[in-house]
Amino acid sequence: NAALLERALPPDIAGAVERMHRAKGVDVRLGARVSALVPAAGRRAVAAVALADGTELPADLVVIGIGIIPNTELAEMAGAASADGVVTDEFGRSSVPGVWAAGDVTSHWNPLLERRVRLESWQNAQNQAIAVANNIAGKASPYAEVPWFWSDQHGVNIQMAGLASPGTRTVWRGDPAKGRALAFSLSGARLVCATGFDAGADIRLARRLIESRAPVSDAALADPARKLKDLAVERAAA
Repeated sequence: NAALLERALPPDIAGAVERMHRAKGVDVRLGARVSALVPAAGRRAVAAVALADGTELPADLVVIGIGIIPNTELAEMAGAASADGVVTDEFGRSSVPGVWAAGDVTSHWNPLLERRVRLESWQNAQNQAIAVANNIAGKASPYAEVPWFWSDQHGVNIQMAGLASPGTRTVWRGDPAKGRALAFSLSGARLVCATGFDAGADIRLARRLIESRAPVSDAALADPARKLKDLAVERAAA
């Protein structure tokens, strides 16, 4: 990968996370390819990780993060379309009448984001399943939530609401290297994503701003004197 968390965060925000790791003494190797695990002599253990460029990194413990591929086989056997997941609409309906899907396996249309997404989070797995179950039972319930993710790293709680996409610009409020901070991703004048560093309460308010789809100025977002609660109320009333 060219950056940490590159699937989730714009490069400048991902860069802040990378700097946080480096400041804690983590040796981050981006774009590296593992060629082999070097066994320890005389025992069943790993002694080092060999990289494709010939570098060997001594290791006591190796953690392998492989990721997932959505299991679309069953839906495809039923004739349902798939593209990085089972393709569904906002109600969970696939391309085949009577075949529904929910959770990490779906590439679903989100009318709030106005784009197709496939999400890997407990929030989506739980709430989309509830919405789709209601739809199967005959209760019209489109799934249109602001995605939400979180991670604790080096004692810092990182939360993200919404989804950034190529072309968004970032407005910062605070500096994560100095403590609590927020990074806002905007498309035009519309807030589409907010990333918080030890700012969980603000992320909840940012979700309301994203849901409102109302325009908000860069200056208002960057100004620490402007309370997000007030902005959320103003945008909701706009």
